[in-house]
Amino acid sequence: MRFFVPSACDSQQAEEVYGNIRDQIATFVGPITEKRIYRLKYDDNGHPQSALVGSDHHSFGNEAVIAIFEGRDGMYYVCTQKNGTYEAEPHPVNGSAVIDAEDFSALA
Repeated sequence: MRFFVPSACDSQQAEEVYGNIRDQIATFVGPITEKRIYRLKYDDNGHPQSALVGSDHHSFGNEAVIAIFEGRDGMYYVCTQKNGTYEAEPHPVNGSAVIDAEDFSALA
């Protein structure tokens, strides 16, 4: 999947929005990797779950996933429209629960 940010008008705006969210996440959780994650598959107390950028079908409510980041602390952070984008903290997923993290295959 080619890199995108939901609701961004073009690749330039997607880069800008992504950078702003990335900076915001780093203030909450510390350093994060450069990976651009498209899909995160993880185990949630014995239940397989998935978070996909652009989708609102996940265990964090009904808001679309805007971005997913990998922290250098071994955690993953799922940003939805309300959590992790500009005000509230992102949804954490422990790295030990992650089954698969699929990166975007190409830049915008």
